[in-house]
Amino acid sequence: EKRDLFQECLNILKQENKNLIDAACSSRGYDREDPMQKHLVGETPILSTVLCAHWIRGGVEFFDELARRNRPPRGVRSTPRPDGTTRVRMLPRNMLDNLVGDMGVFPAVPLGDGGSFDVVVRGPPRQFSPLAAPPSVTGVLGAGNTENNNDVVDPLCKLNSVVVYKSNPVSAQCAAVKARVFRPLIERGFLAFVYGGVDQGRAIAESAKVDRLVMTGSCHTYDKIVWDGRNKSDPTVEPALAKPVIAELGSVNPYVVVPGDSPWSDAEIDYQAEVLVAYRMLNNGHLCASPQVVVTCRRWPQRDQFLSAVRKNLCNAPATRCFYPGVQAVYAKFAENAKDESLCNPIDSLSFGRDQTPPILETDVWTPESDEPLPLGVREEAFCPVLLEVALDTVADLPSFLPVAVDFCNQRCWGSLTCTTIVDDAAKTRHRGVLDAALDR
Repeated sequence: EKRDLFQECLNILKQENKNLIDAACSSRGYDREDPMQKHLVGETPILSTVLCAHWIRGGVEFFDELARRNRPPRGVRSTPRPDGTTRVRMLPRNMLDNLVGDMGVFPAVPLGDGGSFDVVVRGPPRQFSPLAAPPSVTGVLGAGNTENNNDVVDPLCKLNSVVVYKSNPVSAQCAAVKARVFRPLIERGFLAFVYGGVDQGRAIAESAKVDRLVMTGSCHTYDKIVWDGRNKSDPTVEPALAKPVIAELGSVNPYVVVPGDSPWSDAEIDYQAEVLVAYRMLNNGHLCASPQVVVTCRRWPQRDQFLSAVRKNLCNAPATRCFYPGVQAVYAKFAENAKDESLCNPIDSLSFGRDQTPPILETDVWTPESDEPLPLGVREEAFCPVLLEVALDTVADLPSFLPVAVDFCNQRCWGSLTCTTIVDDAAKTRHRGVLDAALDR
């Protein structure tokens, strides 16, 4: 039954496509009729209808597999590893995945040409079954920066749970459209939408009828909900909220650029700089997984060339508007201490007034040998177009640089949400064992 309801939701989404994009643009303050804002309007469908369609379609496929084989989809291939873990190939699963992945537009995982998505699990992989899970109620406090609906779809599919979803006030317009999209699940009683602010969120979190809480947001919101002022560093102190909490929180995300065994071409340098800037600038930098600290090798002969290419792309990037509440104050802290050459002013004439935030790129901001405190950008998430570079002084090859870079990321960069590592194909093949060991840490 759920499979058919998800399919109905997907059909409704096709009809609501324009309405959802309009709402997403409106919540961000974009003018769809202004040709100077077409770059902002153009990325909005990816952050709204494309993501929604991807996850709803995933629900259809999940229940299709459950009906056919009495189990959820499993990995394509499992490979035991010497340390007792297992590498499981999840994507691509079929010809369609190969085609979409090669185009680099896989909604959840941009595989790129010939790429794959693997996960490493401890011990042998074990198949779970949502049919064995007891019925439950999941409360969801939704994100305000995108219109993604994975936090709704996941509990409905994997946890044998019904969902009470409270939208973030920032995306209230989009939530009204999504409520129409999910009408079949709402009418059947699998899903409920709640609107409001702190009081409504607290009511869901503290309700005895809610078995677990799922949230996307900042660590400050999480601490307020879970600890409510209690000393979380004291192991004898119990959290204020006793129920399980699944949270995706902000983080200072490293972007590690590994020097190759042979020089990169000019085209490769430019391409990698474009990818980094596109990742940072997507949604005006309002992404939890967006890179913030670029980790390079000080002795890499092409370091200056790469950083120059990054700066050029930032200066050529169209103007953006930081729409998320509170981000302007955070950006101001970074801009106040930034050198003039760190501000990458856009070349176009579009202006959002005080909401416009020229990208910031600060290079060589700290060294492990220094007695100076860690810079703000290593200690605090910016959630806006700010990039910092830290150069580590090692031999310019993967075996020497990457373990030191991993130590820096794990020990110095605040948070633990995600990390991106850029390795050229030749170095990856030659040093596969070192690379795997570093990634496992």
